[in-house]
Amino acid sequence: MNSQHLFFYDIAEGYRAGELERIERLRSEHSSKNIKEICALLSDALDCAFVSDVEDLIVYNRQLDTIQSIVQLLYETRPKNSCRWSIPLLKESYKNLDIQLDSREILTRKGLHPSDYAIIINLSQYIPKIGCTKNIPQVDLVTIPHNADFDISSIAIVGHEVGHVLYETNKKGIIDDRISEFITSEFYKKHNVDKSKQIPIDVYVEIAEFAKNYISHICEHFCDLVAAHIFGLAFDIALLRAFLVIDNPTQPGKEHPAPSYRMKLAYKRLVAAMDTNGKNNGTNGTKLHSAFIEMVSSVANKCDSFSDFSPNDELCYKAANFIFEGFKIRYRLAIP
Repeated sequence: MNSQHLFFYDIAEGYRAGELERIERLRSEHSSKNIKEICALLSDALDCAFVSDVEDLIVYNRQLDTIQSIVQLLYETRPKNSCRWSIPLLKESYKNLDIQLDSREILTRKGLHPSDYAIIINLSQYIPKIGCTKNIPQVDLVTIPHNADFDISSIAIVGHEVGHVLYETNKKGIIDDRISEFITSEFYKKHNVDKSKQIPIDVYVEIAEFAKNYISHICEHFCDLVAAHIFGLAFDIALLRAFLVIDNPTQPGKEHPAPSYRMKLAYKRLVAAMDTNGKNNGTNGTKLHSAFIEMVSSVANKCDSFSDFSPNDELCYKAANFIFEGFKIRYRLAIP
């Protein structure tokens, strides 16, 4: 290696040494075997022997950014920074959805604010150069809302994130099959397609465009249904409380349906439960009914003010419900 190449290598080696120290500290503070294995993979990914010019250094710096982000997230799972009290609840949720825990571990970190909740499924897959490495540790990192330590009702919102685990672990099986079956059926009905004849090409194109643009919306609705299944009305209340403060709830995102639509669906589930409990549960039902009236009326005006939703919104939710019903039948999910 000539002196010019050595110059760039030395810069990369300095970066590497600093991050190796952080990784080693993380490894020493964690008792988890999976975390120790992830630390070893992160250390290997820091190899900078290939760096010999400025372009290599730029590539290496991008890899380093990813590694530093993963290390920082893992630092936030240490006992004093995390919400470890929520792990038994998450494990029970996985179990009720028939998600195998034998080969995976759940870690938690505390969010920065009440609306900071998320999940990174199989964190190890994001390590640079992981490639085809076999038997990488399966670790799911769940971000718990910041206020959950003080307001236990907010924890139910993470049921949505557990739904993402169910979706991803079954995507190539029942989910893709059910989505394809439902969307194809709906568009055939829309265009009065005779399946005994050749299907018009424009119908195929329309189906493909819908799937491309709305598959993530279907996923989000599916995860809400899973969460409502696990946590019942607690999820719907947590969702409404989290979404009521959104500035522009009627605006959908590229990967998320409009919060207003998800709020309205949660609101309808609450109203349906309120009617059922009030009619069927005697004295206790009356008390529950009164409590629901007070709570639901506080968001009724907000939810009722939302305008009608597009046919595509409705179709996404119907598709999600079709997938979810398939899970209930196939896996006999434990909680009604």
